[in-house]
Amino acid sequence: MKKCPNEKCSATNPDDAKFCRICGRKLDDNRPGLTEKPNRSFSEPAKIVRGIKFVFIKGGTFMMGSPEWEYERNTMETLHKVTLSGFYMSKTTVTNEQFCVFLNEVGVGRHMNKIIAEQPYYVSPKLEYRNDNWHPKSGLENHPVVWVTHYGAKEYCEWLGGRLPTEAEWEYACRAGTRTAFNTGKNLTTSQANYNGNFPYDGNDCGIYLGHTQPVGSYSPNAWGLYDMHGNVGEWCLDTYDTYPTSPQTNPVATPNVYIDYIRVCRGGGYDSSAAQCRSAYRYPWTHYSGLESVGFRAVLPVV
Repeated sequence: MKKCPNEKCSATNPDDAKFCRICGRKLDDNRPGLTEKPNRSFSEPAKIVRGIKFVFIKGGTFMMGSPEWEYERNTMETLHKVTLSGFYMSKTTVTNEQFCVFLNEVGVGRHMNKIIAEQPYYVSPKLEYRNDNWHPKSGLENHPVVWVTHYGAKEYCEWLGGRLPTEAEWEYACRAGTRTAFNTGKNLTTSQANYNGNFPYDGNDCGIYLGHTQPVGSYSPNAWGLYDMHGNVGEWCLDTYDTYPTSPQTNPVATPNVYIDYIRVCRGGGYDSSAAQCRSAYRYPWTHYSGLESVGFRAVLPVV
């Protein structure tokens, strides 16, 4: 393992890493000068709700979006200052097994097209309905649940006593204090996240392409204890997909309007995404009434 030369960071990194996974500093750069270290001061203990582990994310201010020079950024990532209050976020995305508990407890039967996106010939290949209950298919219990509509994700989070993360909360938690394209630094390898390694970032070496999801928590967490914020599955956010404001914002959430009522935000990139589509600032729209093979979700809880 390589130790970061930044005296205010000192994170350990894989031997093949070129940049620090936390602060983005070049690992062979021993010159004076410091990069900001993520704030790891948490004043609230972790929580477990219905078997799901939540970590407290301390509030703060960060720059949301991406700078104009970031490789493969797009015009919907306008850089702007955001201030957030503290919140709890689930350490992983919701799994097939966890989602089945919800379906069975609220009594959702075989026909649940509002919650799981109906496909031409099947309803979610990851779950099966037998003996009057929903079950994850064998071997997929700890994989992220997919094909869930935005409606279904919201219903699940409300059942937990929480909600979906806002887009700002998601990016703040993903970055975990970093300012680089990824919370791993200036690059993301397929040893750090599950994405399509045939499409690496900014001319870096290709990696592997698994072509399917991995069990949640298969890769190292970010500095704030959150797993799979890059890759594996994209994640629903609460917000409507819209252009960013340019002025500073506090606890923002983009609400539906008459023009874009049905378009919501997904974040994080999935197993079939390029590295660029897994960037901390990357965002893409999807219709709230349908799901995707590579989109899941995680929950947040209020601080009470």
